[in-house]
Amino acid sequence: MSAVNAAMEDCRSQGGRECKLEIAYFNQCGVIVEGDKGYNVASAESVSRAVELASQVCEKSDTNCQVYFSDCSHAEFVE
Repeated sequence: MSAVNAAMEDCRSQGGRECKLEIAYFNQCGVIVEGDKGYNVASAESVSRAVELASQVCEKSDTNCQVYFSDCSHAEFVE
């Protein structure tokens, strides 16, 4: 089962009725930055860079922007 399918199944199993994928990342970090009106997502090579990207978008049209979620995928060694 792919990570996307697993995430969607998890959402539905917890009662989600309008589950949707906002961001997928591989060998990167992903963040959700929320403000008073909504949220923004971004992925990048580090949490700090992803936060910077999502915060820039948030601050253009929202207030009280803050990190709601951040995580990085496990790096995969490729030969």
